[in-house]
Amino acid sequence: MKIPYLTAKKLKSGKTAYYINLPAHVIPEGSKFKRSYALGTEYLPACQTAMKLYKELRQAKDIGNVTTNLKCLEFLWLEYKKSHFYTNIAPATQKYYEYQYSYLAGIKSATGKCFKDIALDGFTIEGAYSFYDKILNKKGVYKAQACITFLKVVYNFGIRSDIFTGNNPFANLRLKKPKAKKEIINRDVIKQFCQRAREEKQPHLALAVELNYWLGQRVADIRALRKENVRTHNGKYFFNIIQQKTKKEVMLPIPEHLISEVLAQKDFIIADQHGGFTKDRLARAFNSFAKKTGIKILFKQLRHTASTAYVEAGVTSAAAISITGHTNTAIFDSVYRADSAELSQLAYEQRKKAEKDKENEILAFLQ
Repeated sequence: MKIPYLTAKKLKSGKTAYYINLPAHVIPEGSKFKRSYALGTEYLPACQTAMKLYKELRQAKDIGNVTTNLKCLEFLWLEYKKSHFYTNIAPATQKYYEYQYSYLAGIKSATGKCFKDIALDGFTIEGAYSFYDKILNKKGVYKAQACITFLKVVYNFGIRSDIFTGNNPFANLRLKKPKAKKEIINRDVIKQFCQRAREEKQPHLALAVELNYWLGQRVADIRALRKENVRTHNGKYFFNIIQQKTKKEVMLPIPEHLISEVLAQKDFIIADQHGGFTKDRLARAFNSFAKKTGIKILFKQLRHTASTAYVEAGVTSAAAISITGHTNTAIFDSVYRADSAELSQLAYEQRKKAEKDKENEILAFLQ
């Protein structure tokens, strides 16, 4: 049996001396433990003493965890996961936080101490900036921002739970903002994708792409569309939904050429023989289609593609966001009508006319 931290050293006399050498990071703060103990040259007594010291060390660490580690990341994270603050957020956000915790918990200092065991109230604002820069240099701006966001959330939970007092050092940091990705999917690629998807007996993929090309929603909101969301207003068909992320209610005009297909669905609008799609199952379906056909569309880019198409068609920002549901406070404060069915229908009709005019121009040129 190996005795923890027990080491041996050959003396000039030919005898073997035994020691127990404790790493600094395993010694509880404020304890009387030393880094090294000489245990003599007798092996069995040395082992007995070493085991006794090890048990005392474990007991001291257990006591220390109860009294001092309440403020460490590991304890806060475990408590946060038990709270309603965690259970009330979306599963995707829970998974996102879990991923950030796993990364942070694995970070070790030069002395070997894990970040998850560090008391977070020891951070100053300057220390938070330095830690952000450390992750930034290793993992880039997206990961650095994600980690600071997670630490801010957990620290705020500590304040609410009376574990911390004072200000959150991870809040209000002026961090480098990543540039927004502005990939636009070519309209011909969208047409080609939808045509091929129907040929391959996967009309649900074509319907998902066509709907979001006009509606410009987040992927989760398109997946969640159901027959019960269909409404009529002034003889027009709409989806009436509450966006999952923003909790904002929007009225979305259903394109005329897709109405019959939408109304034919029994429950989920985007569904196959197995029913509605989870996030992962829909991603697998798109990836499988891309491998088979060579036509790849990143579904989440359709939101930006649709938003840009409305702007390019001359639709005002106020009318466009009545469809996309963006929550720019300044715009919403100045344009009260942004959520009306009439305004979103106007945006849709204006864009449809603009695209029809483009097609007529091309046809006239080709004749």
